[in-house]
Amino acid sequence: MKQILITGATGNVGEYVTRHLKARSYPFKAAVTDVEKAKAKMGPLFPFIEFDFERPETYAAALQDVDRLFLVRPPHLGNPKKEIFPFLEAAVEAGVKHVVFLSLLGAQSNNLSPHRKIERHLEKMGVPYTFLRASFFMQNLTTTHKEEIEEGELFIPAGHGLTSFIDARDIAEVATVCLINPGHEYKAYDLTGPEALDYQHVADVLSSTLGRRIQHIDPSIPEWIKHWRARGASWDYIMVLTAIYTTARLGFAGRVSDDLQKVLGRPPVSFERFAAEHRSVWAVKREGLLSTGS
Repeated sequence: MKQILITGATGNVGEYVTRHLKARSYPFKAAVTDVEKAKAKMGPLFPFIEFDFERPETYAAALQDVDRLFLVRPPHLGNPKKEIFPFLEAAVEAGVKHVVFLSLLGAQSNNLSPHRKIERHLEKMGVPYTFLRASFFMQNLTTTHKEEIEEGELFIPAGHGLTSFIDARDIAEVATVCLINPGHEYKAYDLTGPEALDYQHVADVLSSTLGRRIQHIDPSIPEWIKHWRARGASWDYIMVLTAIYTTARLGFAGRVSDDLQKVLGRPPVSFERFAAEHRSVWAVKREGLLSTGS
């Protein structure tokens, strides 16, 4: 039986796809740049294989006996023609018959985005594809913004713009369905949460969940840049975040879709549920004791 290759297998979405396939005893390979680090994070029982988009010598082993591919663009790779397309060519030549690509909500309207460039290349290649155009991950609040939430702030320059936050676990479940079941070829799914929220609402939900005040601060762009530079962030990283939140500020991130419900037969996870389930992530340490504000 042919296998599925999961790229980004330890990432926000890829880790859950990997766990879904393992739970189903489905044959797959989990592609990672550092096998030992992946084992330390997820355990030794997953079929990790060394792979790097920028190292063509890793392609052949990763693609051997593979006929389906879950494609995730690493955030630091911004030139798809140079860094992603050669791998896609190798994948099709090796026998890949279906590519499920983790794209971005609204990608079809932004021809300059790396996601749309990859979509267009797949369309031209003729290989069956499924585009998962996902909204902003709820998990970004447990990673990128974890420290500031612990400090009682949500420091985001999005104004009153709405965002249709989605749980990465929901994206992974859709990806798994598309990878193992026929009928999703040549389709694009807009994946969002059940509602669009502004960041004041997000702060209110976090305040209620954690039992302490989380304040949304809407900084100017210079203040925002200064904030992240002080935390040691690179200019490229800051510019990517700025673009994301400017999209929200301008009102382009609030679209709500029912595509997830159509694929899974259930509604997406709400932010209230996500916050409750991840309450311990934002715990704060006070006087040597771990506290969540209760």
